Amino acid sequence: MTTDHFEDALIAWGRVYGKGRSDLIDDLSPTGNSTLARITGRPKKDDVVRRDGSSRRRAMGGGRLVPMWACDPIPGTETRTPRPQYDPRETPVLARIERGWVELRRVSHAHADAVFVHYHRRDVDRDRRPKLLGMSVRQYRESVREGRRYLAAYVGD
Repeated sequence: MTTDHFEDALIAWGRVYGKGRSDLIDDLSPTGNSTLARITGRPKKDDVVRRDGSSRRRAMGGGRLVPMWACDPIPGTETRTPRPQYDPRETPVLARIERGWVELRRVSHAHADAVFVHYHRRDVDRDRRPKLLGMSVRQYRESVREGRRYLAAYVGD
């Protein structure tokens, strides 16, 4: 694996296992009232037909709303598909980098934390990353370099 491919793999590892990647999170809302709803023309939450069964309960009561406890449940099947337990973006190389990082954590907390913050915490500014770990910029860069070297040796086995 070349140096450029390894760096790309580390960036992908940070995207799959990392935090603060809002650009990778789908902007979906369970209520259907997402921030993109105004742009795409989806109806707002108030315009959505309610699914609480009020029309059915009103029909059962002859025009008056029957309480929910007085209604029979509607039989149905589960139509939602379960979410997969795996991340389709995860590859064997990324899993190997994750195992290597766990091993690095056993050897050196400072190097492992620096690599973690460098690739996982993309929400933190570059200038604040050393301060987050309580290191100087020089110590941080050296720790990232050493951690990267350890992971390259681990993955390259």
